[in-house]
Amino acid sequence: MNTRSSSPLKVVRPRKPAAAVHVQDDPAAPSSAGTAPRTTPVLTWDGPTSTRIAPGRYQAIAVRAKGPEWCKRWHRWSLLIEFALIAEPACLVAYFNMGDNPDKCEVKRRSNYFKAWTIASGAPPEKHQKMTPDVFMQNQIFTVEVTDSGDDPKGTPKTDAEKYSIIRAVISAEYR
Repeated sequence: MNTRSSSPLKVVRPRKPAAAVHVQDDPAAPSSAGTAPRTTPVLTWDGPTSTRIAPGRYQAIAVRAKGPEWCKRWHRWSLLIEFALIAEPACLVAYFNMGDNPDKCEVKRRSNYFKAWTIASGAPPEKHQKMTPDVFMQNQIFTVEVTDSGDDPKGTPKTDAEKYSIIRAVISAEYR
């Protein structure tokens, strides 16, 4: 006797909600059937707070590095360095493009990361020297260029409400 069904079972798992949105049931919502209380989902933002300050040059200290990691959405390697501004109560990030070859990330001589790393280390890298982001975390005070975020992922300009501040460039470093 064949114990297998003629049509295979298909396991369907619910899709995960977006990482930054948290769905929570609202116990105060009215029920629709009248038998059991029906809960209405309440959407709550759990992602990072977007900071926006006036564009310009600020002094900052690097506090965290993340990556490099492959970003599927952008089809490239990316490295994030977070800076705490000295004169403003804000933390902003600088994003560095590390190449679009999925097999390896690379630092090119004309890249923004090469320029920023050279400023942070005080000298250009020597041949075969590892260019880790740890060099930013050596208690330097950086002068950074802050601008507003530009276009959305589709290339459409963002509205004022959607914009947030990012670090566009590392200008200089003072070593303590």
